[in-house]
Amino acid sequence: MQGLISSNFVLKTKDLTPWQAKQLQRATKNGEVVRLRNGVYATLDSMANTIVDIASIVPNGVLCLWSAWSIYGLTTQIPDAFYVAVERSRKLRTPEFPRFQLVFQSKKLLSIGLTVEEIQGYSIPIYDIERCVCDAVKYRIKI
Repeated sequence: MQGLISSNFVLKTKDLTPWQAKQLQRATKNGEVVRLRNGVYATLDSMANTIVDIASIVPNGVLCLWSAWSIYGLTTQIPDAFYVAVERSRKLRTPEFPRFQLVFQSKKLLSIGLTVEEIQGYSIPIYDIERCVCDAVKYRIKI
């Protein structure tokens, strides 16, 4: 498993050779790697970070609400889950750990304020700070 996995790594099985796939199965049985969803695995070290590769776990998802607010320093509250906005018509399953809270939005609303930030080595789709402030006002009763 040495050459296959680094300490901060999310792995997709579609990128592996058959030998590497067997190594991955062995590492999963030994508890060195965690299955996040079908075809996506991560090391325990990468799960200890404060951010994960959102694009791999929830394709076309956007980091929003408390998760985005904490990235921008707009809150002192630590999010209890990764808040990810997705298109309203999508049906998807998220892993049990880390916990994800899906926020369903229309396709038009989903693209407003969308940007990609480099956070802890990952390219994370996230709403810009202006959109985050607007969302805070919009969801003020739920906060």
